[in-house]
Amino acid sequence: MGESVKPFRWNVARREQLGRLLAGAYDGDCWWRQDEFQQCCAKVLAYSGGRRLFFVGRSLESMFDYLSGALCDTSWVNRLNLFLFSMRFTHVDQPALNAIRDYMRELGLDPRSIAQSAVTFADLVWSGETFSNLIGLLRDWCAEDGMDWQGVRRSIRIIGVTSRTKTSPNTWRWQQHSEAVRALPAGAVKNVSLEPRLWGYLGDTQAKATPAYNPRRWGDVDVTHPDHKEKYLAGLQEAWNIFEDGRTPESRRSLTRWMTQTTGMQYEWFRNLLGEIK
Repeated sequence: MGESVKPFRWNVARREQLGRLLAGAYDGDCWWRQDEFQQCCAKVLAYSGGRRLFFVGRSLESMFDYLSGALCDTSWVNRLNLFLFSMRFTHVDQPALNAIRDYMRELGLDPRSIAQSAVTFADLVWSGETFSNLIGLLRDWCAEDGMDWQGVRRSIRIIGVTSRTKTSPNTWRWQQHSEAVRALPAGAVKNVSLEPRLWGYLGDTQAKATPAYNPRRWGDVDVTHPDHKEKYLAGLQEAWNIFEDGRTPESRRSLTRWMTQTTGMQYEWFRNLLGEIK
């Protein structure tokens, strides 16, 4: 166990720390005001089960920023987390593995912490490879530490945000093709669909506020410093605008309207959160 190397990401809630990085006017459209996106946010909250909610990687960082703004003065202010994690292949050398485990311990995502305080992971999903590798990493970690994997897996829930397609009995469902994810308890995987163009924007073309944190960079101290490349500053500008817009009464009214239309309304914790946002 070593000192954690935590990848840097600007905290858009701290405007005073961003200085002149936001000096330019934002010239993009406010796509996050679309009902499609806000409805998806409401469903993700509902499916979280009231657990600690971690947005995996960068694909849903806009959802993290939007909800962080909307929930900034509620009891959920510290329950939303960004887990910068990318893992598209399974071979990882030991130093990198040690580094990602140290980072996960700092976030409370080691097996022991998960067993004590359940978590929900949310990510944009195509094949589910990242989720499969994350679950595999946790399962192997349990085996090495002599922990009961069965106890840990019961404390994990997954939300996959998928690209909307026509449904049929033959629809390809990513979770059915992942041995690691299939090993989770029944009902542990929930899916929320997004309109394909918006899904593609978030997953493929959107400027992000930070570089991807993949195994080649795990433990590299350079990741603890901000990257001022133009594309990341553009991502930061959009992230800050999304956070600020999430704080507005208009956005909160829209979010709560969609929340009342989800299955979350049957749960007391969800109704309490709804009241706090209002």
